[in-house]
Amino acid sequence: MPVISASDVLIQNKKIASGKTKDIFQTTDPNVVAFKQKASAVKADGTATVELDEKTASQLIVPMNMQNKNIFEYLNRLGFETTFLGADGDFLFHEMCKSLKLEFVVRFAICDGSSLNMREPEKYALKKEDGSYDITKADPNRFKADGKIKLLESPILETFSKSPLIEKEDGTIDMVSESVAKENPRYFKDGKITEYMHEDPILITPLSNENVWQVYDQKKPTSGVPLAIIDREKMELCTASGQFVRKMNETECISKENEKKLQWMALGILSSINYACQNTIFPKFEFDDDGNVIKGEEVGPASIIDGKVEFGITAGELYFATDDMIGTNMRVAFNNDPKISLKGLAKAYKGAIPEKLQNFSDVYQMILINMMFAEGSKNFANIG
Repeated sequence: MPVISASDVLIQNKKIASGKTKDIFQTTDPNVVAFKQKASAVKADGTATVELDEKTASQLIVPMNMQNKNIFEYLNRLGFETTFLGADGDFLFHEMCKSLKLEFVVRFAICDGSSLNMREPEKYALKKEDGSYDITKADPNRFKADGKIKLLESPILETFSKSPLIEKEDGTIDMVSESVAKENPRYFKDGKITEYMHEDPILITPLSNENVWQVYDQKKPTSGVPLAIIDREKMELCTASGQFVRKMNETECISKENEKKLQWMALGILSSINYACQNTIFPKFEFDDDGNVIKGEEVGPASIIDGKVEFGITAGELYFATDDMIGTNMRVAFNNDPKISLKGLAKAYKGAIPEKLQNFSDVYQMILINMMFAEGSKNFANIG
């Protein structure tokens, strides 16, 4: 499809879907939907949101839309299949498709705070003198002698479900949408998830049987018994002991062949963005005394530590990268130094009210990081 704008289609008032950070609207073209960022940000628990005032929302949404536009246009120019069709004002236009309830993560290096440290501490976490592991710190052997990032010999490709796994009162399990889980106090209480809800579980293919997924909590060791089993041939969710729970659909369960295809697509996409970041000088932003964002000095090129990509599927089972493609979906470091990250460089506005967000200290830090990546991503148009 050619690039389109709001003048090509009329946006309807009917919402097709509403998530934590965006609404999706119907348009007059049945093959096109309009994405609009909401005036909200995700809290540190990854589930609840905080509503933003008009000025703060504008400071955040404008650079988020700019990043999406710049990065998707860069990927489309390189020949990647994406759903992105164009941007106009507050809206991003995408080709209609079914969104997979899966996320594909690529790790180019190990860094402190990685969930890898929690899942496989003996392999990735810092071993303490008493023989235990500090899962908050990566094994120092994962870094160069000067403390800079040492790339993995081969990037780690992982698949996660966007549907939390819940443990019911009767001892059975299921995987449901986050919005459904949040309605039940057994799984979400006082603004926090409970021990009976496992967010974004990791899906692991055992060497003994590539036709199944073992479902694990992404922040707990994967050496024990899984939470559940997914039979990919029968498209069935089962308990860890093999008891049938329910049938799954094409957005929840895909074949091993298609998983490999999407993992490699994610690797290609993030590798291309990484190349662009390494050939871009990113500027620093900060707040003045009145709370306005101002541009500061240049801080250098960046490298991606890890990042995620989401995909959609069409009726013909063709896959397209979709949803958000922004710097905050990736962890980056300047000059290959994990201590000099976008997050570390962002100095929060002194009037900020502390509200821990997902991956950020507060919303003001999130604004500065998005501004930095939005401004830097303008350069992607010059990179082949």
